[in-house]
Amino acid sequence: MRIPFAISVMALPWLALAQSAPVAANATAKARPVYQSSFAAFRAFKDEPVGIWRDLNETVRKAGGWSVYAREASQAAPMQDMSHAGTAK
Repeated sequence: MRIPFAISVMALPWLALAQSAPVAANATAKARPVYQSSFAAFRAFKDEPVGIWRDLNETVRKAGGWSVYAREASQAAPMQDMSHAGTAK
């Protein structure tokens, strides 16, 4: 019983090759892909200058405080209507 199983396991790669699609004649004539590194446009981390926190807090206070920033954020991106979420059409 072991010999037929071993033969069938060894035959599997050959069966896969026999069933593959034939290679087209013009497949080898395709242009080679151009290599483009994903690091080509990489910019190294750069520390931003840190301001004096008391001056920054004063600037925020003069603008109206954190609630002004929260109001601006809520007006800039209105909530989407999610009542239809999860329903199939």
